[in-house]
Amino acid sequence: QVVRGAMGSKAKDAFRAVYCWQTVSCLELWARLVGDLAGKEATASLGALAFPVAHLLQTAAGLVPTPRYLPLRLRCLRALVGLAAAVGVYAPVPPLLCDMLEWKGLHAAPKKRGRGGGGGTTGVASHAADPDAVLLRASKASLASPAFQADLVEQVVELLADALAPWAASPAFPELARPTLVRLRAFAKKCPIDKLRSPVRGLVACLDANAAWVVAARAAAGVPPSDSAGVATFLADARAAGAAPLARYAAVLAQRARDRRTMQTAESFKVGGGRRRAQDEEEDDESESESEGGSEPNDDRPARPTDKKRGGATAKAAPPSKPAPSGPIDWADDDEDLLQDYNPSDSD
Repeated sequence: QVVRGAMGSKAKDAFRAVYCWQTVSCLELWARLVGDLAGKEATASLGALAFPVAHLLQTAAGLVPTPRYLPLRLRCLRALVGLAAAVGVYAPVPPLLCDMLEWKGLHAAPKKRGRGGGGGTTGVASHAADPDAVLLRASKASLASPAFQADLVEQVVELLADALAPWAASPAFPELARPTLVRLRAFAKKCPIDKLRSPVRGLVACLDANAAWVVAARAAAGVPPSDSAGVATFLADARAAGAAPLARYAAVLAQRARDRRTMQTAESFKVGGGRRRAQDEEEDDESESESEGGSEPNDDRPARPTDKKRGGATAKAAPPSKPAPSGPIDWADDDEDLLQDYNPSDSD
């Protein structure tokens, strides 16, 4: 009723009843609930709710087709992709995702920064395309940010792979993926930024490889489209094992997205690695001087700090100290008195 009222109303702010966290969270909850319950035998009848929920998600995603609401559209389409995969039906998600790639901000040449470093947008942080981000509308600074644009293209590519992966082993995959391939090739040809073209070209290559794989399997099987039993068992083993090229590619993208979200939401970071690196470099210098000077491993002389002269003189490194024995040290009874009277000096 809320979505229908926003579509039929002529008020300027009627869409705000849909584009809010209450409505978006309810849509995501219903999509996950119907998807989980439709796969169980006891609640399989709830699968009939998949169509109205999918229709609501699709309508909400395209209610206000402006770039500022691209994060909200990504959330709705992600929920729609998950619902379609859980129920086992095809949802028309690829056309909506390809529409996002036609945003003119992705086809503009990158702006050059001034001499003073100002005026650029490379420093604008953005998590708008992150599905875990608490953000439904992007700001103007985020839209101009290269980080936002790169994240947007990556999310679109991941959702396209997730939407088409369940049908990667279907005999109709070449025809199903052809419109998406045409639009992706057009984007890769027009976009002047290589960082945005790279993930799209990777998906295009994977879609081509999967389509060729299905065409070869169709020629070998010889199953006509009218044979419903043969179509149902077409590449059944590969479908169950996820052996299709697109299925493997989608799994890699999903793992990469999880790693990226883990890094973005990390609360603690390891700092203070500079001192450790300095110690490692000093140890490397000592090992190099040992190999060049030919010092014997039984040299009892203690290691001394490196002395460097001013004016760019070559540093002189002392031979390394004697390596510690690998096994435990067995002290004799006569050595206990020596240990008690021993006072370490600066040279030790």
